[in-house]
Amino acid sequence: MNPRSILYFSCEPLNSKKDIIDVFSDFDQISTDSTRRYIFLDEVTQIKDWGLAIKYFLETKLSKNKLLVATGSNALLLKKGSERLPRRDINVKLFLLLSFRDFLLNFSSEDLKTALKENNINYEGLRVEELKSKAMNLLPSLDELNADLYIYLKTGGYLKSITMGKYGDYSEGFEDKLLQGVVCEALARLNRQYLDVSHFPWFYAKKKETDFVVKVGDHLLGGELRSQNKVGKKDFPNFYSFKERILLSKKDFKYEDKLLILPVSLFLALLGE
Repeated sequence: MNPRSILYFSCEPLNSKKDIIDVFSDFDQISTDSTRRYIFLDEVTQIKDWGLAIKYFLETKLSKNKLLVATGSNALLLKKGSERLPRRDINVKLFLLLSFRDFLLNFSSEDLKTALKENNINYEGLRVEELKSKAMNLLPSLDELNADLYIYLKTGGYLKSITMGKYGDYSEGFEDKLLQGVVCEALARLNRQYLDVSHFPWFYAKKKETDFVVKVGDHLLGGELRSQNKVGKKDFPNFYSFKERILLSKKDFKYEDKLLILPVSLFLALLGE
């Protein structure tokens, strides 16, 4: 492929939609190849009215024989921008950060990777008995899982931070809230195939809150997260509101009084393909 047929441009130095249009025009003059040409615009959502620049591109000869890929950190702005371009051949794809399980499948030890491939939980498998059974198989790797979870929380799942070993501290002083967000995001990601919002995780409040609740089949699974090492039934406020209950801990793993207590690193490691 002719190198002049490909353009990658970061929009961070640009100020306006006109600047984006100028990039299209300059590339059109430089690359005169009659075959397919490719334009990659990065961080396009930082520019006000970027969608109008894309609209201009699509409605003029500047788009002839070209494939445009526009990326940005703000998925909502990308989606809104594409919605303002009706009846256009546009696809919007969401590329998420690495889940904890994906992180492990790429960066953990070979023994743990093998164990993970043999043990996973899909959405329909979010039941206490199956969680307990699969978690038992990963229990020998708990120390490694906890160490990897610490790194994952520091990097936020960003590949660049992980591979370069340059960690921004995403967790200092907010570990409980951050972990709660990671757990809820993992459950929502696991259930992405459902369109019925009633299947997604939500908070439950009676006299006290329950950290997350998911509907699996005809039953509700209630979950609590506690980052301390030792936890028990007293740490699950709405205990009698659910038939199935899990309490996520730092290290405790046991089943008592119809309550599964499970290390949060084990739980997150199981969720996904």
